[in-house]
Amino acid sequence: MIGVKKNIIAVSMGPVDVVMFNPVIMRKAKPYETEFFWLYCRNNPA
Repeated sequence: MIGVKKNIIAVSMGPVDVVMFNPVIMRKAKPYETEFFWLYCRNNPA
């Protein structure tokens, strides 16, 4: 809906891409390393 804020997390798990809308963190165990990934190519605009 227009005007409704959403939190989105996109994760690539091997051959499967997972998208979560408004996820809820249930627990935190310890810090872990992540990698930032652009979802579009900057040299090839649409």
